[in-house]
Amino acid sequence: METSPEEDIVSYRLKTVTYGTKPAPYLATRCLLQLAYEGKNKYPLATPVIENSTYMDDILSGADDITTAKEMHRQLIG
Repeated sequence: METSPEEDIVSYRLKTVTYGTKPAPYLATRCLLQLAYEGKNKYPLATPVIENSTYMDDILSGADDITTAKEMHRQLIG
């Protein structure tokens, strides 16, 4: 697609985290923490898991009983 100098400038806004850049790990982690903060009332079991049991895009957590574990899983997958 060719453009000419007479055409208007078009602006684009990237709304994703571009992996491979220096700030990407921070941005990905910060996004998760923000989602946990915003959803703490709706997802009370998922919030502490996201805040304390997440490494990059992996989650390792557990519960004392299967019912709580299933509900935690449901909240995490949203």
